[in-house]
Amino acid sequence: MLGCKRMKAELLIDGFVWGLLASGMFGAGVQHGMAVAVEGVSYRCAPGDGFLDTLGHTSYPSLGDRIMQSELSGPQASRLVLRIVAWALGIGGVSFAAGFLGPMFFSNPRAANVGPLLGFLVTGPLGTLVGAWVGALIVAKESVRLSIACIGSVWIMALIYTCKAFGLGGWLGIPAIPLQLLVVASILLLLSRRATRAQLPDDMRRCGPIAVTALLIILLMTLFPPVMRPWWVPAGQQPVTTVQLPSFAFIFDDRFDTSRLPKLAVNTGKLEAEWLITSVVAIGLCLLMRVLRHRPTV
Repeated sequence: MLGCKRMKAELLIDGFVWGLLASGMFGAGVQHGMAVAVEGVSYRCAPGDGFLDTLGHTSYPSLGDRIMQSELSGPQASRLVLRIVAWALGIGGVSFAAGFLGPMFFSNPRAANVGPLLGFLVTGPLGTLVGAWVGALIVAKESVRLSIACIGSVWIMALIYTCKAFGLGGWLGIPAIPLQLLVVASILLLLSRRATRAQLPDDMRRCGPIAVTALLIILLMTLFPPVMRPWWVPAGQQPVTTVQLPSFAFIFDDRFDTSRLPKLAVNTGKLEAEWLITSVVAIGLCLLMRVLRHRPTV
């Protein structure tokens, strides 16, 4: 009964956190809500105007709108999206087949039984995300904004996969961590290359270092997550120790090993909160930069 209530609470928290994170990263919900909240403040371009006056009555397109606005026509954009989907399905299909059929060639029957789970839960989903990431980099020469939007979606899906896998066992989320590193490297590449950087709006170029810093911080948080006692291990089987439980632990720590009774588990609730706080701070800094830059001069 207690486990059921815990699962329901975690589902509610997960839905709230990921809804805020997804809307926040694309900016539409956050910026629109802030603008509506201060809509009633009178605005005059005169000395002494406050910060809320400027924010509420200055027209700023959301980050999602700025990303998706492009010089491409409808058919051209559709063609690029189809290329990304083709790469995602192609690499995802090959990865799924490798995970599903590969263990069947082992002589160990136990390894063969793991094949379907490996294909459905690990190589298939992660291969699809890697394929979408590859497709996004390929279309970057034609539309860097579409490329960044796709890479951002891959990053959010990788975080969701990592968190859910951590909930099943600490080491199960490790295969998705390199994907976060690929996202950081690709964003750095797009921001540093002159050809792709020139296609970005000035606001996105200015916010690039903030976004990269936030991605790196979230990656470090994933490598050193907050920990707790494994809640699924019965109290009678918990190891008797007087050592105080650490606040954080390296994800490759042997105490996360689920091949035996683990001594540590990732506290996914706290990890999600850390991710969310980092994302909100980064978004707030970007909004502040845009407000101060577009603030009317006296």
